[in-house]
Amino acid sequence: MDLKKYLKNLFNKDIILQKTDLGLTNSIYKFNFKNQDYILSVPNPEIKNIIRGEYYHKILSITNQLDIDVEEFFYDQKTGIRITKYVESLNFKNYQENDKYEKVIKVLKKLHDEKIKTGINFNIIDQYKQFISKIEKPLINYQKYQNIFNELKYINNDKILCHNDLVEGNILFAKNKTYLIDFEYAKDNDPLFDLMSLITENKINDEKIREIIYLHYFGKEINLKIRKELLIYENIHNLLWSSWANMMYDVKKEKIYLDIFNDKIEMLERSYLKYEMGIYNK
Repeated sequence: MDLKKYLKNLFNKDIILQKTDLGLTNSIYKFNFKNQDYILSVPNPEIKNIIRGEYYHKILSITNQLDIDVEEFFYDQKTGIRITKYVESLNFKNYQENDKYEKVIKVLKKLHDEKIKTGINFNIIDQYKQFISKIEKPLINYQKYQNIFNELKYINNDKILCHNDLVEGNILFAKNKTYLIDFEYAKDNDPLFDLMSLITENKINDEKIREIIYLHYFGKEINLKIRKELLIYENIHNLLWSSWANMMYDVKKEKIYLDIFNDKIEMLERSYLKYEMGIYNK
């Protein structure tokens, strides 16, 4: 696609794009129009199988109504191109104030507490199989961890709209507001999956910090049932996104995906050991 031509047709003038180093599934650009800075998000070919179009437009309508996403200026259902107003902010990794966990949990609960059902589920096993099917050169023996998915049959929590991809760049702390952005993977799911997404995607291994997060989310100490379900999702997250990173490394041969894979496998080995030891199986 000729982005310059596309934007000229949209704005009736030439737009100067500044490529950023943000985004893994989208190419992200910054530009100025009439003294206002904007962010342009262009989907990469690797995510063509992720539901967008009309469904994604529905999700964005919900997040706009909840006022948890950055302000949208334009969205093209056909191409998946989206333009939002630029917000001066820090992402989850770079924001280091004491209220960090309280703020992110507050905006996450704002999404969960609405208990919205879209009717489209985030099928964990199908998503995993989709990633695995595209891997030509597996970096590990994935069969070793297949029994993790058997544990899902013991979890019967209600499925509601979840973000499902709470990486550091999808959480923004502005001066007076916290945002969740990039809802490409947003579908109905167990909120505990979202909670563990926050933890695993941001490599929060300190048990004291995890307890702080749980306290902010649940308002009380959690029981063994919830702890076991969180551990199941911890294993699943690490396995699911390691397979995604393996797939992306196969396609793009870029070191960043190999680094993500190695991080996920390191975390998977640690969380899987807890599973094998039967922690929380009381």
